[in-house]
Amino acid sequence: MSFKKIVKIPNQGFCFGVTRAIEIVQEIRKNNTNLNTIYLLGNLVHNNFIKEYMESLNIKVIDGSSRIEMIESIPDNETIIFSAHGVSDKVRKIAKDKNLKVYDSTCPFVEKTFKQVQDKVNEGYDILFVGKPNHPETEAMLELSNNVHLVNDDIFINKINSNKIIVAHQTTMSKYDISDMFDKILKEYPNAVLLDMICKATEHRQDSLNNISIDDYEGKSIILIIGDKMSNNSNKLYELALRKREFDSLFISSINDLNLNYVKNYENIIIASGTSTPMSIIDEVVDVLNNIDNYNDEYATSKINYKNVV
Repeated sequence: MSFKKIVKIPNQGFCFGVTRAIEIVQEIRKNNTNLNTIYLLGNLVHNNFIKEYMESLNIKVIDGSSRIEMIESIPDNETIIFSAHGVSDKVRKIAKDKNLKVYDSTCPFVEKTFKQVQDKVNEGYDILFVGKPNHPETEAMLELSNNVHLVNDDIFINKINSNKIIVAHQTTMSKYDISDMFDKILKEYPNAVLLDMICKATEHRQDSLNNISIDDYEGKSIILIIGDKMSNNSNKLYELALRKREFDSLFISSINDLNLNYVKNYENIIIASGTSTPMSIIDEVVDVLNNIDNYNDEYATSKINYKNVV
């Protein structure tokens, strides 16, 4: 069999921030060959293939319930890398107190949003932050000030005695998330003002997915979202795909997750990917789909590993 269309919608593979973070780590390791271990404060980005690549460079990824807990577990005088998601000033102070040599791979766009929120706090605003609990970006935002409050579908703040309310949000949220939550907030705080903080790379992928039309495809069609299940922006792409009810949708991290017998039921495959999904993963999926008749097993086996993700 052959599909009528296998389409990679615009904007695939690593975004600028992810590419930059990986290049920073590579340069750090290159310039510190004398160090047996360099510590990384949480995953550099949310993709398990990248985590394995970090470990192959003898970069020790520190896990924990918070960035403060993680950094306090690192011995004094060691070398540490801050992930692309950013950290709070509290974490930076602990690093200084422990005499850690710090390298920072925070995405410039995320850094910009931290400054936006801090500026509004300094102007006397309370911040309602729409974010995923325990996400490193959310954690860093909440540590900026006691005037930053987390809100989401499960948590809503309705006891702030202030007319100066700013609504900010995690950079990897979808427009639907933000619009729905902002409408709820306006009912409680009519004077609330929304800061547009969606990462442009994330926004462009969401727009590309939103712009596909069933009218452009003859026959049964499915959207494949390729990304790590830890990745918030990949999850949001999948949520957007589910909203396009004229298409079926599937979320996979690699070809290992793709039931080949299942996708043979479709005539068109539309592919979108998260900002931390390696291009090699996407290309492998496309290659297998283009040669699907050569596979007798229900699942293909990925040949991608830490050696060929970057």
